[in-house]
Amino acid sequence: RLPQSFIFTGIRGVGKTTTARILAKAVNCIGRDPKVTADPCNSCANCKAITEDRHIDVIEMDAASRTGVDDIREVIEAARYKPVSAPRKVYIIDEVHMLSKSAFNALLKTLEEPPACVTFIFATTEIRKVPKTVLSRCMRFDLRSVDLVTLEKHFTNIARLENFQIEESAVTLLARAAEGSVRDGLSLLDQALTLCQQTLNPQGKPKITSQLVCTMLGLSESGKLLAILTALIHGEPFKALSLSRDLFSLGVDPIMLLSDLLDLTHTLTTLKVDPQLAIEINNLAENDRQEAVNLSEKLTMPTLTRMWQVFLKGINEAQISPRPHQACEMILLRVAYLSTLPSLEEVIRVTKSASFNPQMIITQPATPVLSSAIPQMSSRPKSFEELVELFAQHREPLLHSFLKSDVHLVHFGAGTLKLRVTGQAPRDFIARLTQHLQEWTGQSWSIILCEEEGALSLAEQERIESENNLDQAKKDPLVAEALRTFSGAEITSVVALK
Repeated sequence: RLPQSFIFTGIRGVGKTTTARILAKAVNCIGRDPKVTADPCNSCANCKAITEDRHIDVIEMDAASRTGVDDIREVIEAARYKPVSAPRKVYIIDEVHMLSKSAFNALLKTLEEPPACVTFIFATTEIRKVPKTVLSRCMRFDLRSVDLVTLEKHFTNIARLENFQIEESAVTLLARAAEGSVRDGLSLLDQALTLCQQTLNPQGKPKITSQLVCTMLGLSESGKLLAILTALIHGEPFKALSLSRDLFSLGVDPIMLLSDLLDLTHTLTTLKVDPQLAIEINNLAENDRQEAVNLSEKLTMPTLTRMWQVFLKGINEAQISPRPHQACEMILLRVAYLSTLPSLEEVIRVTKSASFNPQMIITQPATPVLSSAIPQMSSRPKSFEELVELFAQHREPLLHSFLKSDVHLVHFGAGTLKLRVTGQAPRDFIARLTQHLQEWTGQSWSIILCEEEGALSLAEQERIESENNLDQAKKDPLVAEALRTFSGAEITSVVALK
C-alpha cells in the first residue's frame, strides 16, 4: 500500500530532497511497470522529466520562502485536478517546518483526505517544529547521518571519476569535517579542488594534499597536535605555547585547535581502554598512531578525564571571549599545570602515610597542592530549587536566571530531570546544563525536554508567595493600624525574620 503523505527528516545534506525525487519517480515510472515500482527505470519519459526538474506533475515548493496560508491554498486548489501526464501528482515541500501555523491548519484536511492521485512528500531538518497533527497523517522516515567510511569511499570515487588525485589523509579530514552531510562534504571537496589547481602531480593532474585541507579548514596536523599535547602532559608550557603560536601564524583557528585537542584526548582515552583500536583511529596519520599508543600508556585515566573536562569547558570560554587566541593560550597553560598535579590515588597514599609519620607533612613537597588536587564536589541537590541554587553558587548567572524564570519542572529524580522550556534557551543549554551538573555533583544526569505542563517556574512561585505574604501582612491588625497612622504609606515587600 502506498501512503498518501511522507515526511523525511535528517540533518542538512543527507539526501531528503533527493530521496523525495526518487520516490516521485517510483510512483510515476512507466518504463518497467505501469504500477508503482520500487526500481524506477530512469529512462522513461516521466523519469527523465523528473530528473531534469521539468515534470509538470511533480511540483517542488520551498516552504522557507513561501510560508503563508495563501501559498498552501494554491497547493490545495491545484491538488483537486488530476495529473496531466503522469499516473500521480506529487508535491515536494522542502523545509516544511517553516510554514506558519495557519498554513499547517489549512493543510490538515487535505492531508487527511487527499485526492486519490496525489502524493505529498515533506522534508525537514527540524522535525520537532512540525505539529503533531501533521506528523500523525504522514509516514515518517528518519534519514541518518552518513558514516565516515561511506563518505570516504564516495569522495575517493569522485576523485577517480573527475580525474584528480587526493591523499588518503585528506579524504579523511574532509569526511570528518562534513559531519555526516554528503552535501557539505561535496562543497568542501569542490573548494579544495579549486584551491589545489596550482598543485599538480608529475602527470599534470591536480592533487589535494592533507596540508592544503588543514589550511583550508583551519585544522592542525595530527603530528603537531601530538607535540602540543606531549608538551602539556610533561608540564612544558613554554614549548606548548610556542607550537600553538606557530599554528596560529599559519591561520589555524584557536577554537578549532582546542576542538582538535579535545578529539585527540578522546582518542588517547580510547587507546587507553584498548590499544588494539589504533588500527581504527582515523583522525591520526599512520606514522603518528604508534606515538599516540605510547603516550596513552604513560597517562592515567584520571589525568585524561581531567584534560577532557578542561578542553571541553575551555572551548565554551574561547567562543565567548573577545580574544580567542589569548583564551586558547590560557587554557593550554591550565592543562600544563593541571597535568603535574598528583592523582587522587597519590593524594590518598600521601595522606595515609602522613597519618603514621607526622614529619611527612612538613617535608612532603606535594602537600601544598593537596587541597587543589582533590575536586571540590558540591552535595547532590535534593530538590529542583537546590539544583538551581548551584548555578548561583558557581557564578553561572545566565543559566541560573533562565532556570529560575523560563523552566517548568515536570519531574526531578536522582540524576534525572524532565523539563518544559518556555523562553529562548541559551546556546547549548542541555549540553552546558549536563556538563555543569556532572562536574559539580559527581553524577551523570539525564535531561529531557518535553511539552508537558509541569510546575510553575521558580520565579512565578516566588511571586505568588510574595503576593500571599503581602495579603497576609495587610490583614494583620498592627500593620493595618500603622497604615492608617502614616497616611500614604504602603507595603512594598514582606521579609521573614529568622
